[in-house]
Amino acid sequence: LWLFVRPIRRITGDIAAFRADPERNALLHADGTTALDDGEIAVAGRELVAMQQELRAALWRNARLAALGTGLAKVSHDLRNILAPALLSAERLQMHGDPAIQRSGTALVRAIDRATELAGRILQFAREGPPPLSLSTESLHRLVDEAAELIAAPHCRVENLLPRSLRVNADHDQLLRVLVNLVRNAAEAGAHHVRVALPAEQPENTIAMDVADDGPGLGEDTAKKLFQPFADAGKRGGTGLGLAIARDLMRAHGGDIALASTGPSGTVFRLTLPAAPVSPPEQSRAASGSPVAGELAATEREPRTRL
Repeated sequence: LWLFVRPIRRITGDIAAFRADPERNALLHADGTTALDDGEIAVAGRELVAMQQELRAALWRNARLAALGTGLAKVSHDLRNILAPALLSAERLQMHGDPAIQRSGTALVRAIDRATELAGRILQFAREGPPPLSLSTESLHRLVDEAAELIAAPHCRVENLLPRSLRVNADHDQLLRVLVNLVRNAAEAGAHHVRVALPAEQPENTIAMDVADDGPGLGEDTAKKLFQPFADAGKRGGTGLGLAIARDLMRAHGGDIALASTGPSGTVFRLTLPAAPVSPPEQSRAASGSPVAGELAATEREPRTRL
């Protein structure tokens, strides 16, 4: 009995010690194994040590990222203060009598606006805690139309196939921001057509929608780091924060955003949100019991908006 209890106590002690001090080194022998005999308990001990090492590495990375975020927030705050008087001077140039100087002033204002926006995004991303939301009942169809109007890329057409009656509980501005980011990314990547539609199957108590484009697709390395902050910084003048912020916003809503597929024929992002409460008439219309089944059935009866 003691031969069985002793290894269990050792594992229990290691767990308690790790909880008390996660950054403490794991108790390993020189050969890299735990002080346990062969068998199932030994396997459990080795798995525990491996888990401790992975968690310790994750804690170290998170600590470094937190320190980096604090530093970036301070730099961004100072940068915004520096840019404010520069913007005022550039705006004065726009009112100059010389047309050439006016054009230079306009170019300066645009450049300063981009720098200020970058500083603001870094500040927002560096803030701790989930983004604050102001929830209301929103039409997904209308939000997609708004996103298309805001981008207004002449070479990129947005096809909105969402049912007009489909509603979600969401923060209008934040969800619009996510959609604008996806449409803008597609247009900047060279897509000529963006299609927003419901997938064939809907998860229970969830509304899913796909944002698909016909762009060149994403490379393997880009796809792996797609939602990492600053991973794509510098490309096409971007900040590398758009999709990272989009994921934070979707998760704050209780949903998510994921890369569904990518390839030479285009890229598909899937957005999910909790389904809004369904009224009795809508419930009777949804024969399958899914909160959006009635909306799926009504899709063919409603006009499709193409922008």
